[in-house]
Amino acid sequence: MKHNIKSKFSLIFVIAILVINASYGQQEILLTKYTYNSLFFNPAYAGSHGASIGTANIQYRNQWIGFEGAPTTLMAGGEINLMKDKVGLGVTIYNENIGVESRNEIATNYAYRIKLNKGYLCGGLRLGLSFFSNDFSRANSEVPESNFNSYSVISGGAGLYYHTDGLYIGAAVPTLFVASKSKDIGDRVPHIYFHTGLMLGDEYSKVKFEPSLLLNFQKAVKPQFTFGMNAWFSPDFAIGAHWRSEDAVAISSEIHFLEKFRFGIAYDFTLSPIRNHSSGSIEAMFGYKFTTNKNNPRIKSLRYGGHF
Repeated sequence: MKHNIKSKFSLIFVIAILVINASYGQQEILLTKYTYNSLFFNPAYAGSHGASIGTANIQYRNQWIGFEGAPTTLMAGGEINLMKDKVGLGVTIYNENIGVESRNEIATNYAYRIKLNKGYLCGGLRLGLSFFSNDFSRANSEVPESNFNSYSVISGGAGLYYHTDGLYIGAAVPTLFVASKSKDIGDRVPHIYFHTGLMLGDEYSKVKFEPSLLLNFQKAVKPQFTFGMNAWFSPDFAIGAHWRSEDAVAISSEIHFLEKFRFGIAYDFTLSPIRNHSSGSIEAMFGYKFTTNKNNPRIKSLRYGGHF
């Protein structure tokens, strides 16, 4: 009996240590298909799909399947291009659970767009309201009243984004500052993102390749990068491979249909020691594109990668 209790306690302790370390390093959303909607970390992305065009997306990630307390994330967002391609507005909401912590957030995004050479240079601002709660009863069989606490945080961020028909490059700090009455935000540190990608091929290419790179910097851990390569066999279908440093390799697929819809899925093969306790991570995405121009109800396809 004592041996079983000791074994269970040891298992809970190991899981708790791993989840705490993971949550400390993962204070912002972690995605494999981040190109699907970069609005979640760069507010300047709003309005980048073209004049009078908007998008709506929903994305779900189950990280480290089978690992108790591992992150699960559900998010939704939308953005629209207004004022003759000069302004982008967007909103994102999400729920994420990691170990004993649950986080809910809603954020508004504003981007101002300037025509520059063959593309657009965009500057964006982000304002978010987050609700955090910690339920320590998930890790303890004895539940004193003090084992639950919650607090709210106001945060603000900014970003830059330049894009043409075949290239994009951006940088953002989605949590540039935080404000809260709670002392529990002391370990919340800014994440700096840099992302870029391009399309290789021309109108005569049977297959077009889309390499992409996301860099994530924060002082708590060493820099992390995600490198991806999509192969587009038509304007509506792609398969991809991705590598996230010291974490996972992944495969993905994306399909566009009925001109306005798209669906994507990705599966991660974990490379860290957590692979001994997990069967990997899965991510699923669904998107819709629309136009506000009544004189042109049919949307010209922007296809491929972040340009949908």
